[in-house]
Amino acid sequence: MKSFNTVIVALIAFMGYIIFLVIGTMRTNVDLEYVDYYQKEIEYQGQIDAQKNTENLKKQPLTYIDKEVVYVEVPEGSDFQQGVVNIYRTSNSEDDFSTNLSVPVSEISLAGKPKGLYRVEVSWIDSGKHYFYKTEVNL
Repeated sequence: MKSFNTVIVALIAFMGYIIFLVIGTMRTNVDLEYVDYYQKEIEYQGQIDAQKNTENLKKQPLTYIDKEVVYVEVPEGSDFQQGVVNIYRTSNSEDDFSTNLSVPVSEISLAGKPKGLYRVEVSWIDSGKHYFYKTEVNL
């Protein structure tokens, strides 16, 4: 009878542990990397082509951080048309934001943003060609 009680106690403890894991898993935030993740996957080949265009530039884009300001420097072209800088917080999508790209240097303030790892993605069009550059910065 004593071994039967031990088995019952072990079974109840195991079931409690499984319930604890299920509840913990249900409370975890599991956002997609991007809000429009599936659309970005469809357009991925265009991004690969834009990255190749960027690699073929004589002067490569540069990203650096000073205190709470991220500087994005892109080479000046003959016909810069438009550009955007997307900053993604890897651990919380609520801290993501976008801003327009300025040539040659964009200053983006991260003041008030939580410290941690951010992904910086820069895309621009110059002389009809698309360019794409991405890097990570740690605030």
